[in-house]
Amino acid sequence: MGPSLLGLALLAWCSRGAAQSPPEPRRELHLQPLPAPQAEARGATPGPGGGGEAPRNWGNLRIGGSTGNGNGMPEVCGEVSPLAFFSLEACGTGAGLWHRDLAPETAHFRANVRLFSLSVGPMWLEPRVGAGVAEMSVGPDDAGFRFTSTGPRRVETAGPEAAGSLKVLYPVAHGFEAIGNLSFGIAWLPHAPELALPQSRLQPFFGASLGAGF
Repeated sequence: MGPSLLGLALLAWCSRGAAQSPPEPRRELHLQPLPAPQAEARGATPGPGGGGEAPRNWGNLRIGGSTGNGNGMPEVCGEVSPLAFFSLEACGTGAGLWHRDLAPETAHFRANVRLFSLSVGPMWLEPRVGAGVAEMSVGPDDAGFRFTSTGPRRVETAGPEAAGSLKVLYPVAHGFEAIGNLSFGIAWLPHAPELALPQSRLQPFFGASLGAGF
């Protein structure tokens, strides 16, 4: 009688264990990696709030005027941008090329660096800083720069300059832009008082121009 009771107890205990519910499956947490941000288009700058992109201007030609010229001739500027934020610019009245006025004229040759781009309606504003060379002439000059003299005819001299500018781009169509530019700066011409028409060593200037580019 004893073994039978022991067997029945053992059988009841095994049945009880089998009747218990199976353990819940282990929950695993799967983390999805965030998508990498798309690279900005080369030469393009996102607009405020992520809307639109600044146009990529490769080059432009403009015409305007500058206080650095005493001959009343319009100033012509050409600019090329090998990099979106960097450009090379030359401005002058064409002295010795299409006019030979005997009046003070200052040509500018500088490199510009864009600080940022800001969209204002359909336009883009680009503040820039620049540095380069200014050359003053008071008559038809010779090729090259004269940093240490005024030349044998005392009509030209050159020196360093620093400038700031505000470039305005208005996209037109098919990759072309209407462009305006306001520039200001100062040039140091140590031999300017030795010119045939003596000038100040310190030459501040302000200029404005309009044109088009792509």
